Amino acid sequence: MPRPLLVIIIALVGVGALGGTNVRAQAPIEIRVSDAALETALDQVRTQTNLDLIYADRLVRDRTTSCTYDGSDRAAALECVLDGTGVRAERVRRGQYVLVVASPEQNEENTSRVPLNGYVLDAETGERLPGAHVHLTELTAGTTTNQDGYFVVPNLPPEAYEVRISYLGYQSVDTTLTAGQDPVRIALAETPIESEGVVVEAGSTSIDEGERLPGMMAVALDQLDRLPSLGEPDLFRALQWTPGIRKSGVTSGGLSVRGGNPDQNLYLLDGAPVYHPWHAFSLISTFQTKTLHSTDLYRGTFPVEYGGRLSSVLDAQMKDGSRQAPKAAAALSVLSGRFRIETPLASSTSFMLSGRRSYLDKLIGRQHPVTGTNGRRDTLRTGYYFFDTSAKLTHRFGETHRLSLSYYHGRDDLDLRLPFDLSLD
Repeated sequence: MPRPLLVIIIALVGVGALGGTNVRAQAPIEIRVSDAALETALDQVRTQTNLDLIYADRLVRDRTTSCTYDGSDRAAALECVLDGTGVRAERVRRGQYVLVVASPEQNEENTSRVPLNGYVLDAETGERLPGAHVHLTELTAGTTTNQDGYFVVPNLPPEAYEVRISYLGYQSVDTTLTAGQDPVRIALAETPIESEGVVVEAGSTSIDEGERLPGMMAVALDQLDRLPSLGEPDLFRALQWTPGIRKSGVTSGGLSVRGGNPDQNLYLLDGAPVYHPWHAFSLISTFQTKTLHSTDLYRGTFPVEYGGRLSSVLDAQMKDGSRQAPKAAAALSVLSGRFRIETPLASSTSFMLSGRRSYLDKLIGRQHPVTGTNGRRDTLRTGYYFFDTSAKLTHRFGETHRLSLSYYHGRDDLDLRLPFDLSLD
């Protein structure tokens, strides 16, 4: 190639490179702010430098900055705006930065993180509500209460938060709570839920099955009155309407859960095992539904504290008793009469007492004179009755300590005598 032509080509390439450089050159950056909101100053940096700045709104909220910069260095302009604000920029890739708390202030915030905790209660009875939802609306975060109605949201700055507390069948409460203070007590008032008719159709559920404990079911005690029963609501008869549960025999008693034997079930009342939870030849269970606060049935995947059974675990918890005002109730069914008394003994102590007794022996009598074919007189005894007595005394020493004393006593009394010469033909 001739030397003059080669020189011309090199010159043209150099001019093109210089021209491209001029096109990509950074326009002058001019930032002048004094005690301005940090978010406003960052918007100026983003506009003039075309940098991609990533940060959380609460990181720059309530922060101000002062900066005077003239030049073309984008990183230097950003550093000028962030100087003295407690925020620093970390480069992710070319033209993109993430804003984080500067190291000294970050350590200070980590040491000052505190929990937001408290209890959710029934406004009428003072009973604690398990499974209530506690939602921090500003953070779109929250939690649920445990079995004792206690909730905690850990690792929060000691600030005030807008909180919404809700529970099915109760009126929701919107309030402001401050993290780091003593546990609060939120009382929810019962409210009826009114809705139009609901059509239930078979189909797949949208609930993630992995989020539910397999085999666990919470018994809706307030719905037992609507189920068929022998004169009064009965827990075991209600469970027989559940798939996989049936009565094992006509008079032998016991539930067969998923084909298991009755002795493979564990029945608990306030944590104490009940070995024969039946009355009247398996017609009625020993659990008085109106005295129960909650009942959980585990048909598989038992938690570790319920070990020792193969088929199922029924965990029933009795009410603590009303802590607001004395309450009393009495009822009469086809087979028995029952009563329940709840009363506060002090501001932190409550008491519940209940009893039930059948009255068939009072109606037909216990002794019946009979006369045999030979004229001999004798006595036929057909006395039978059953009774249950349960009580619970609860005292709260504080928000996190509680002492409960539970008592249960039940019995079946059968006095049956057939005369030796009584013919049954």
